[in-house]
Amino acid sequence: MGEIRAIIFDLFGTLVDFDFSRLPLRELKGRKLPVTIEGLDELLEALPCERRTVEDFYDAVSTVSRDIADEISRSHEEVSSVVRFSRALEALGVEHGVETTAGELVRRHMAGLASTVYRPAGRREVVESLRSRYQVGLVSNFDHAPTARHLLEREGLDAMMETVVISDEVGTRKPGTRIFELACAELSVPSEHCVYVGDSYDADVVGASAAGMRSVWLTDDASTGTLQSGSISGFDELPALLAEL
Repeated sequence: MGEIRAIIFDLFGTLVDFDFSRLPLRELKGRKLPVTIEGLDELLEALPCERRTVEDFYDAVSTVSRDIADEISRSHEEVSSVVRFSRALEALGVEHGVETTAGELVRRHMAGLASTVYRPAGRREVVESLRSRYQVGLVSNFDHAPTARHLLEREGLDAMMETVVISDEVGTRKPGTRIFELACAELSVPSEHCVYVGDSYDADVVGASAAGMRSVWLTDDASTGTLQSGSISGFDELPALLAEL
């Protein structure tokens, strides 16, 4: 492969992480689960259907999410968060106002989810240091692009990116190759001159490799992977590894 000209990052688990301990817990069917949707009980009570308990809602969302995961694994096509919640409401028997209620559920859910996101120390500085040598971009699987873009801005990462490709906006997800190809095209850099950095072996390493890119796997245990060009356990190790590649 030729010289490295661009570094493309994953977002969640790579540039930022989740801390679900920031959320309140609710006991549900003998389990304590984090609550992302503020005022869920009141929203459900107003639904024009018989099945509207929190337990009914979680069951519907879980079933729909499993079905969507199966769809995505076959097609690599994104399913938006609004569609996910709309399907869950329909499964509960809601026939009217589905899109409006789903939109409100998404708004509250994403606000709760965003409150758990933080940028680990030093990661922004590493990205900043790489910009003098490489073009920098981002490819992220996420089903609500406005939230992903809000988090990029909030964490001071958006201005560093020469391209941002989010699955919700382009309709396709990792490990499908098209989302990687779109980012390379927007940077005007052939895939063989790009390196992708991510924490998921299946989505990031396998997907990037299939798209003709080199990959760096952010992991504590790279022994199970064979496709990555290199691996790091700490983000600060990235510049030295890139220099070796």
